[in-house]
Amino acid sequence: MAAATKHGDRPHARIYSAWVELPAWREASIAARCLLVEMLARYRPYKNGRLEWPVRRVAEVLGVSKTTAGKILIELETIGWIAVMRVGSFSGKSRASHYALAMYDNDVTGEPPTRAFERWRPDGSRPVGTRSRVSIQSRSSTRLEVQDSPPRDKKLSAPEDTERRSRRLLPPNEWP
Repeated sequence: MAAATKHGDRPHARIYSAWVELPAWREASIAARCLLVEMLARYRPYKNGRLEWPVRRVAEVLGVSKTTAGKILIELETIGWIAVMRVGSFSGKSRASHYALAMYDNDVTGEPPTRAFERWRPDGSRPVGTRSRVSIQSRSSTRLEVQDSPPRDKKLSAPEDTERRSRRLLPPNEWP
């Protein structure tokens, strides 16, 4: 690869003001924004869809724990800034996950940019036409937090009280 001859040829991160005004940017954590800037700075036009960002590398770059780094990657995917192209694995031969930035053409599949972050809303709804491909453990915990939790204003009903249950709750000398 030839050396950069112009200032515009050097690696850089370009963040448009329209992106900063979106709910997806405003609702993202500071760490998620920092990681997005790091990913944009290392983006190359022929590599989108093959961006390797293992959790260890994210943790090193941001100075956070591996657990936090994993949560940040899930947050960026959920909001729609990145898409998982290949889920990483650690069995036998470890392989890092591959990501694609949603604002650029995908070089692996040849698809145009999804720009899912533009359709994301703070109410927690996923952008239309996107699917989550994070690891199974992360997906189940995220799903529990987002979808399976009852609304806060809704009261949970107690199970039906049976005689057997009442005996357990009362002292033995007061059993019927």
